[in-house]
Amino acid sequence: MGEPFNAIQAVGLTKTYGKTVAIDNVSFSVPKGEVVGVLGPSGSGKTTLVGLFSGIVKPSRGKALVAGVDASKMPSAVRRKVGVVSDLVQVYDDLSVEKNLVLYARLFGLNSSAAKEKADEVVSLLELESSRKTACKKLSSGVRKKVLIGSAIINEPEILLFDEPTAGLDLHDSLIVRNYVSSVSHSGRTVLWATNSLSEAERICRRMIILASGKVIADDEPKRFTRGIAGTGSVEIRVSGIKAENIADIFGSIDVSWEVSDEGEVRLTVDNEREALDRIFTLIGRMGASIVSIGGKVPTLEDAYLQVTGEARK
Repeated sequence: MGEPFNAIQAVGLTKTYGKTVAIDNVSFSVPKGEVVGVLGPSGSGKTTLVGLFSGIVKPSRGKALVAGVDASKMPSAVRRKVGVVSDLVQVYDDLSVEKNLVLYARLFGLNSSAAKEKADEVVSLLELESSRKTACKKLSSGVRKKVLIGSAIINEPEILLFDEPTAGLDLHDSLIVRNYVSSVSHSGRTVLWATNSLSEAERICRRMIILASGKVIADDEPKRFTRGIAGTGSVEIRVSGIKAENIADIFGSIDVSWEVSDEGEVRLTVDNEREALDRIFTLIGRMGASIVSIGGKVPTLEDAYLQVTGEARK
């Protein structure tokens, strides 16, 4: 029997805490080798979702499958396949950076010499050399976060479950983490990246799942999501040589809005669609009018995100 195609799959996944619904009947799948972002407002369920897939949190209903394994029924098997960065996981405060990394490597089954070798690699990758002998309780929050990331990647897991992995890191360290994720995705490993940063998700994720109140409200590639929610944008065309009283007759058959400036220029605003623009330019040419300027607004991922999450809150 071959390996399952989906690295991660949610099937009717639900998690409640008393009367609070943290994850509400969520279903989606992530094929092997994809980097998928999970975005949403605070309290939308991102951390709970990571906890469910890591086997740390048990679902109230449904299944969280990791490489075909039910995380709630076989959490130990799942934890051998995943690397988790989350507030649900902690480093050992009294141990040094190096000893934390070696310990995690040993827990994943590496022998003593292999664990030391992997710890050296992670220290180099995450630039932890100056702190390697320091107890974690003496570290800044940013360096502690790097140790946590190191413990998650030290066994080169098939699947990475990252919840706000760059929160608390400076720009340089954030870049190191993003570059690492980009490199491992090219080798066929899978990443679920939960974040509040739209720019970060747009930079590294091929697909975005957006949560609101525990429900999936959007699931698409960033560019397609933006176009689907916010449209293609609008174009403003400033025209001279057209009388105000003739505008309705000239452009009445096109979905266009207009206004006339004090200087007598006509400002036409139309959706950024080729057919509509071609018709407007043709009509302007027939009238012998002159185009003064053309400008436009292309919707951003932020526009689409704010629109869809705003609607979900209503």
